[in-house]
Amino acid sequence: MSIKTLSRLRDLRLGGMAQHLEQQLTQPGTYNDLSFTDRLDLMLDHELLSRDHRKQERLIRQAKLKLHASVPEIDYAHPL
Repeated sequence: MSIKTLSRLRDLRLGGMAQHLEQQLTQPGTYNDLSFTDRLDLMLDHELLSRDHRKQERLIRQAKLKLHASVPEIDYAHPL
């Protein structure tokens, strides 16, 4: 059942949900207390986060920025 379901999720391009379902299957005790809809909500949240992350990476690549920096790397100290 799980392999078929994972395959169908990937065929539907729902890789984030498939990844989270795999996580749920490898950690069965962690999710036992959650209802079906709560587990489905977690999988949907993971899919949305995965899509947002891929979109952000794609837009950064397409921007062809000369420097690759992140917010924590910015030095806000002004030299005197």
